[in-house]
Amino acid sequence: MKPEKKTGVTLLELLVVVLIIGILSTIAVTVYVGQVERARVAAAYHTVRSLELAIARYELDVGQYPPSSSGPTVSPVSPLGPSVGCGYLQLALLHSLSGNVYQPLDKRWLGPYMEFDEVQLSDLNGAPITSSTPKSQIQFLDPWGTPYTYTRHQDYIRFGGTELWPSDPYRSSETYYNPKTIQIFSVGANGYTYPVPYRGLETDDVNNW
Repeated sequence: MKPEKKTGVTLLELLVVVLIIGILSTIAVTVYVGQVERARVAAAYHTVRSLELAIARYELDVGQYPPSSSGPTVSPVSPLGPSVGCGYLQLALLHSLSGNVYQPLDKRWLGPYMEFDEVQLSDLNGAPITSSTPKSQIQFLDPWGTPYTYTRHQDYIRFGGTELWPSDPYRSSETYYNPKTIQIFSVGANGYTYPVPYRGLETDDVNNW
């Protein structure tokens, strides 16, 4: 009677299985990360579009676009140097420029013009807001946790509105994108954009032009 032949997994077979699992895991993680990033980009475009619509409603009621930048006080508007975030935009859309929805600075104000979760708001540095955060410095955050930058056309020269590339065929007749309205952009996943006058034009930036 022949002895039973013992079978088992060789070290080589085990290594092959581990290698296959590793490859499949890498593919799965890569696909997942890519889907998450695409979802964030889509969310940023959706927010920019929502802000545009809210700003259009505000302008229709009040007769002018919300002020650019952010500042230390609510009214009068006192921006901080170069264009910084979108504090006055947040204030104008959610509270009116007085900071009080029940006593708006302009009686024609009929907001709030949009809803925003508190987790999507921050201070100028992207930190959570507190009771001591000035209302005019509270920012709308993009999906990567960075404040959007907002500039109305009257302030393009003052704050460095985004200009068309010198090679753009329309540059001969126009200097800025959206020359008569507004510019909103997110610096995207890498948290970086080009310096003035080409802010918002870096590869992964999300903008409204």
